[in-house]
Amino acid sequence: MELVIDIGNSYTKVALINHERVIRYFPFKSNEKINLSKLKNLKFNVVLISSVVNRLTPIVIKEIRKISKAKIVDIAKLKKKIKIGVNCTTEEIGSDLYADLTAAKKRFNSPVLIFDIGTVNKVLALDKNNVFIGASFFSGLEGSARSMFHNTDKLPEIKLEYSNNFMGKTTISCINNGVLYSLAYSIEGFIKNYKKLLGKNTKVVITGGGASLIRPIIKDVTYYPYLTILGIYYIYLENK
Repeated sequence: MELVIDIGNSYTKVALINHERVIRYFPFKSNEKINLSKLKNLKFNVVLISSVVNRLTPIVIKEIRKISKAKIVDIAKLKKKIKIGVNCTTEEIGSDLYADLTAAKKRFNSPVLIFDIGTVNKVLALDKNNVFIGASFFSGLEGSARSMFHNTDKLPEIKLEYSNNFMGKTTISCINNGVLYSLAYSIEGFIKNYKKLLGKNTKVVITGGGASLIRPIIKDVTYYPYLTILGIYYIYLENK
């Protein structure tokens, strides 16, 4: 079995995988005080790490070494088999993006449009020839909500939750619903325009920590919560 660790800006996601199945899943807040001791009773042969937070990578590795002597593999150093059609080097494209694209290629018929909803929302386009042709990045849910709190004098800081109404009737619900539905409507706009490039039969997949809040709002999308985790695993398998 493999232990997959996806170190993100807000959360570090840890999953135990057995034959392409996520059998255990643990989310941790991404910070210098991260403690992985709850993983000590898990059995695994190798640890696969993907990180977009360089300062946390050695801290997580140190935590793993407290509980296991298993081999640790940095996914960023492995060869990627996704074809690139953008003006970036392979080093400039984050391993989390490669993971999303690799899992989408493996799990779905191309073309695929991926929405990874997190600290930064990412839209990734994989065309019918499995070429990564481009992307769009924009501010995440929590960042949008916090910006109103930090940049105004009276608006409160809130915890986002699902709502079935775009309109609010209290200050908190106005902020909450406005943030959620502005993202949902943005996604619908992106889908419309990306399908003009990729084709009307494009598969639309949504993943990431914030995806569960908005997936009931958007029609005709596939919710796949472990896309990045499985993509890290698939990149490892491609290099075995």
